Amino acid sequence: MADIADTLTGKSDQLDNVDLIAGPRDFTISAVEVNAGGEQPLVIHLAEFPRPWKPGLTMRRIIAAAWGTESEEYVGRRVRLYRDPAVQFGKETPGGTRISHMSHLSK
Repeated sequence: MADIADTLTGKSDQLDNVDLIAGPRDFTISAVEVNAGGEQPLVIHLAEFPRPWKPGLTMRRIIAAAWGTESEEYVGRRVRLYRDPAVQFGKETPGGTRISHMSHLSK
């Protein structure tokens, strides 16, 4: 029998919510790129995953509220990400990636 495991990964350049379908995962931030004004203004590289996470506006606002706006401070910090199937994009409900836990919180 042939193993289909290699066929289960989507053709994407980023972590997608379907990558979290098995449940939440913890990640360590290894690098951050800021592309102000770009379609994907924040690219977060994860030590435990081969593709970066490109958080949407709401998740960027949560990160800034929790950790501040200096992206170099994020390296080494940890986030737990999960798939939220209720996330809407326009009239579609494709699901989305959400943060449930973050390290380095003062409260």
